[in-house]
Amino acid sequence: MRIIVLCLAVLLHSPMVLAAEGVHLGVDLGMLKPHDDLVTETFAEDFFIDGFLGYESAMGLEIRLGLGHYSEHSHHPADEGFDTKISITPLHMDLFYNFFPRSKIRPFLGGGLGAYFYAFSDNVAGTIEDETVFAPSLTAGVKFEVNERLVITAKYARHFIPAIPEIMFSDPNDFESSVFTIGVAFNLTPGPEKRSSDDSDYFYSRHRHYYPPHYEPLHHPRSRQRGHTEKRKEHVRRYENREPIAQGNSRARQARREETRKEKSQRAETDQDEKQKHIDRYRNRN
Repeated sequence: MRIIVLCLAVLLHSPMVLAAEGVHLGVDLGMLKPHDDLVTETFAEDFFIDGFLGYESAMGLEIRLGLGHYSEHSHHPADEGFDTKISITPLHMDLFYNFFPRSKIRPFLGGGLGAYFYAFSDNVAGTIEDETVFAPSLTAGVKFEVNERLVITAKYARHFIPAIPEIMFSDPNDFESSVFTIGVAFNLTPGPEKRSSDDSDYFYSRHRHYYPPHYEPLHHPRSRQRGHTEKRKEHVRRYENREPIAQGNSRARQARREETRKEKSQRAETDQDEKQKHIDRYRNRN
């Protein structure tokens, strides 16, 4: 019993060592597959990319801010020749829990909430629909730690995107989708226990009162301050005795802008009826 208590005390007072702990910058690459049959018939699964910046703690909790993108052209026979295209760009915040945080192989589970920027367009009418919807997501995967700087990730995510678009598909079709990705993440701030003990600059930055006489490491605050002062002086000299820029004829510029605006307005009125007829082809497709 005493041995068990002693072991627990050592574990509680010992520092948690985790090579992946810190700020992570990475990217996930894979495929997005819509679940709805009507969506799948028109827009099949296609390439999905997701970049992220996150922080993983020593306890296994991880928070991420990510930005993804998916786009695909229509395969429907009625859209042939019109370059009909849909794109979805999710900006999402996720919270994960990494199981076995001290292990090189760490399964994780989590979820989040995202803003999904949606656009639907073709080469005749231009952008037909453009809106933003909010939706949750669930994620599961596993991490493989290569070293203190590099982590490989295999991940599955389920995005519960609500009923979009309104024109292309009739209610209640949803764009709920599955995303399968393989990713890589770089640890930008590995723990100090992983750094070389003979790195003099790092040692003296941690123990500034132990500086030897006349020693100034490269990243010492005095060295940085001296460099910033010289840059400021050089920047100020660029503005000394600067000649004023000659002013152009503002009335001529205003007249040109007004003429261009009138031409655009006339073209827009001419094409409006033709575009509306074209958009009616998509409305509530069954």
